[in-house]
Amino acid sequence: MQQRMDVPPDDELTGLPVAVLRGIEPWVTTLRATADDGSTVDFTWDEVAGSIAFCVLQGEAEMTRVEREMIKSVRVYEAHGGLYFEADISTGELSGTLSLGVGRIITFRDALLRR
Repeated sequence: MQQRMDVPPDDELTGLPVAVLRGIEPWVTTLRATADDGSTVDFTWDEVAGSIAFCVLQGEAEMTRVEREMIKSVRVYEAHGGLYFEADISTGELSGTLSLGVGRIITFRDALLRR
């Protein structure tokens, strides 16, 4: 079993332009953010499973959904007029960073490379 992933503590999420949503399972957290163009992002992490998922919505329509496992750490921060979610991924042979930016528009970068 993999080691529990590193996630931001609740006090670091306070003050960020996100809604923090919690379900029945206390180890699962969803952050909801809205871009200037009206698109919404739900970014979810599961500390026990070591996984993340994010969904981009325009109104009720799901435009993009990405899921990843083998997550080592998650960061959420503000910079350059936007909000950023980053997840570091590491497996035996692959490593990389998934980055999602929410600002004027939503941007997504997923670099997963061989070690």
